[in-house]
Amino acid sequence: RAIVEGRFREDLYYRLRVVPIEIPPLRSRREDIEPLARFLLVRVSAQHGRELRFSADAIRALLRYSWPGNVRELENAIEYAVAVGRGQTIQPEDLPLEVLEPSPPVERIAATTGESHAIREALEKHHWNREATARSLGIGRTTLWRKMRECGLAG
Repeated sequence: RAIVEGRFREDLYYRLRVVPIEIPPLRSRREDIEPLARFLLVRVSAQHGRELRFSADAIRALLRYSWPGNVRELENAIEYAVAVGRGQTIQPEDLPLEVLEPSPPVERIAATTGESHAIREALEKHHWNREATARSLGIGRTTLWRKMRECGLAG
């Protein structure tokens, strides 16, 4: 799209495209979570004219979460924490709720409570916001939509 809009050179695109680079999801690169979080916190807090740091408990919370939305979700969580945090140190309670109390993936829930019930419960918890619900279940929005249809929850 950038080539069509004239914002990216076509010859450069084809030169860069020679060797595809596969980057594993953040959940597979646990060692990258803390340095990425610290980098993003410096950047986001500077945009807000603040100088912030993480508490040890906040870092532990970040490391426990599976980050189904990868680096974008991590950045969004940090932006949220900066917006709601009051002091100079980001505490666990400043992080989004789904980071602190992540729901298990929908496949694990299905084995114990029934998939339809688990999905309905997650949807209600997130006020039927599909993006937040999918994130909390550790699945993509498209997968959530498909499972909602299978369970008769999609209108």
